[in-house]
Amino acid sequence: MPRIIDADDWSRLELGLTQRVKAINRFLADIYHKQDILRAGLIPSDHILVNQQYQVAMVGVQMPHQTYAHIVGVDMVRHSDGEFYVLEDNLRVPSGVSYMLSNRKMMMRLFPELFQRHAIRPVEHYPSLLLDTLNSASLQDRPTVALLTPGPYNSAYFEHAFLAQQMGIELVEGRDLFVEDGFVYMRTTSGRQRVDVIYRRLDDVFMDPLAFRSDSALGIPGLVAAYRMGNVVICNAIGTGVADDKSIYPYVPDMVRFYLGEEPLLKTATPAEAPPGEPAGRQRVLRVGQGAQPPVSRHHLRHDPARPALSLHSPRYLPGAGRQHRTDSLRQADPGSSGGCQERHHRLLPPERGAALGQRLRGVP
Repeated sequence: MPRIIDADDWSRLELGLTQRVKAINRFLADIYHKQDILRAGLIPSDHILVNQQYQVAMVGVQMPHQTYAHIVGVDMVRHSDGEFYVLEDNLRVPSGVSYMLSNRKMMMRLFPELFQRHAIRPVEHYPSLLLDTLNSASLQDRPTVALLTPGPYNSAYFEHAFLAQQMGIELVEGRDLFVEDGFVYMRTTSGRQRVDVIYRRLDDVFMDPLAFRSDSALGIPGLVAAYRMGNVVICNAIGTGVADDKSIYPYVPDMVRFYLGEEPLLKTATPAEAPPGEPAGRQRVLRVGQGAQPPVSRHHLRHDPARPALSLHSPRYLPGAGRQHRTDSLRQADPGSSGGCQERHHRLLPPERGAALGQRLRGVP
């Protein structure tokens, strides 16, 4: 079902999302180098340095354009007060955009009059924007880009194959790639071909059995060594997961102020007060009623600050002959070009008027 986002709302969201992603990229560059934000005491060091998503192998590694998160998915909800709130950031392997593209094609077939009568922002050019982002992530003039997938048994394999086909790049598994003399190569019918950019849809721990999980059959032995030498670019960078860890979420507004010297344009749910005798930041976060809070894994329970459940805005939908209310969340996709943390340009793709990007109905009546 279409979710309408008008032009004024989207203009405000676009500015806020661009600001947020820029600050997160600055944060990632900082924690793997100077760690100024830790020295300033704005974030407890143990939230970062002992976090499972913090990859020591990335310390001191120089990223082209100082960009770590090339593609970002920001989940948002609309509060009953009419304001949009950030629910969580997705920086490791954000997914779901292919379903938005497929849904838009179906909508254009089912509701052609909607597109004739209204100025709806197009989204079908997303693959070309994504390819441009991946190409610009490399310092090579004409880089070879490949999409690394875990394989056809992965739940998101449709999206992997769809995006590779739409961008005109190779869809590869770990066994299709190998490292030799510090460079990454792809096996082809005409011999080996060097790969300059890997758009990975694989978690950090499976990327290289020599650096992470030794039992991984999905990765490429020696990939991290080639990466540290600057001979291949991985999008998104290894180690970005520390920035979308749920224990870091409450500190993103502080990142905006610290790195950009600006006030955050997007709202986030503030941590709830700890009950008497309970240390702050050690409460278990739960879903309450129709409120929404980011999911929490066992790894996050020790450090995840509790947040109040949000009272969500409930758009009207028309299932069958009746009209009912449903709450939903939106994922905004940012295929930002790799122009560096300071000069990076962000291009986000929800429409001005029409179907929302990555809508996921929660099915709460």
